[in-house]
Amino acid sequence: MKFNKKKVLTISGIVLGVIVVLLVIVYFSLSLILKSSVQTFGSMVMGVPVTVDSIVLEPFKGALRINNLTVGNPDGYSSPHAFKLGKFEAAVVPSSLFGGGKMIIDKLAIDGVELNMETNFLRSNLSEIQENNDNNDHFANDLIGKIQTKLNQIQTTQQQ
Repeated sequence: MKFNKKKVLTISGIVLGVIVVLLVIVYFSLSLILKSSVQTFGSMVMGVPVTVDSIVLEPFKGALRINNLTVGNPDGYSSPHAFKLGKFEAAVVPSSLFGGGKMIIDKLAIDGVELNMETNFLRSNLSEIQENNDNNDHFANDLIGKIQTKLNQIQTTQQQ
């Protein structure tokens, strides 16, 4: 069997090219993947509709922006949502995401928080959402329970 160096280099180049293209596609799709995940798993865990207008994730800058996150109400309550968040921005020190140490959150900015609490006899919409969350928290416990963080600054404002 004869070794053909040119053929091996050609095949290696094609494989490497395909891998690079796939990585670029995944990188530019991160925000859409994250938006879909928040809506799907958030709704599953909380037992109510969870929607978000947009999520922008820039992992190399350590930036995350979420616009118009809405947590719906359980059946039987009159307001369209229990919780609404106009804008959420986080700045993380990118190097703290790797290495297994503390994740350093340089800044959190929260704007336009709206919380609607309704009662229905002995229960409230928020207690029902919390109960759903407690029953389904196995989705996130393994991951979130292991992340150590350090928060440098938090800023909240209210939209007018």
